[in-house]
Amino acid sequence: MWNHSAEQLRRLQSDAVSLRMLKEIHPDAPIGALYNNAAKVATNARQAVAYEESAARVNIEIAPLIWYYGYLHWMKTLLYLSDLDYPRGSSLLQHGMSVRKVKREVYRWPLDYTYIYKEGVLQSFRDVVAPDLTLPNKVPIGLLLGSIPSVADAVAEFYPEFQHIYPVVSSSALAGAAQGTAQSAAQRSYVSRRIAANIGLTPTEWLTSFTVAGEGNHPQRALEDAAIPTSHQKPSHGVRDRDPTGFFALPAFDSTHPWLYHTSHGQWIGDGHAYPLWVSHLVTVYVLSTLCRYNAVEWLDIVHWNNDKDAHLVREYLASVPTFPELLETRR
Repeated sequence: MWNHSAEQLRRLQSDAVSLRMLKEIHPDAPIGALYNNAAKVATNARQAVAYEESAARVNIEIAPLIWYYGYLHWMKTLLYLSDLDYPRGSSLLQHGMSVRKVKREVYRWPLDYTYIYKEGVLQSFRDVVAPDLTLPNKVPIGLLLGSIPSVADAVAEFYPEFQHIYPVVSSSALAGAAQGTAQSAAQRSYVSRRIAANIGLTPTEWLTSFTVAGEGNHPQRALEDAAIPTSHQKPSHGVRDRDPTGFFALPAFDSTHPWLYHTSHGQWIGDGHAYPLWVSHLVTVYVLSTLCRYNAVEWLDIVHWNNDKDAHLVREYLASVPTFPELLETRR
């Protein structure tokens, strides 16, 4: 994953800074190619910042479109920085995804599907920042929303089947909520039992998959291992009878666990199906941008029909969209 800070990325608006970084990344490249790409890096970074600053001020009716083009220009910024020959074909300049509306009597945008293609800006960017990440061919929009901490509560309320990320809760927080006081005992970390039940696993099965993912950094294989008969599994952290109602304790885990998310909203644990935050946010703003561009009737119904659950989801999401540099700075 990209390991530069948000502030370092914003400095790429300077041609001089971009050129210096390009020289560090491509020390043997011709100077002409470096100057050419420095201009592309800096101009795309300036456009990205302008879009994101504007997105925070514009009316909600057009905000998704502005957010998406901010994200798009940041991706191109980093692609021009990492690959002096980008793009190697016209197909790599396309978005790399599309949205198909599912016909139903009452339109629900989280139930629509995003189709992700083999080539495009999204795929090229993935190859740079997360080359081992497998993108789905088809994914329901609700699943992406259910991978974003800032809207997890709203998703759990209205579309619980899509929730795939849960807050890590300390023992003192649970004790304080139950008793109005904080405990001084040794801290433990807990997660809602829904994290297992929502994907059809018992807590013990989910804990086994969580442990396997942390040991081998194979998040997809971990879920497959959860289906192995218990007698053939490695010993796992079991659920204790004294765990707080509705929660179970997490085993000790490393801060680099592939299912762990560090955000401004605290620590969160994915259930093994959650996507990296940059993927979830990118595709979500893309989907909302297509709605406001091409489906004005449905979009304005969602935005202005304030007693509708989808209107609440949209407003909750757009109230906390991170900038793309902040997103890359956030682990996972």
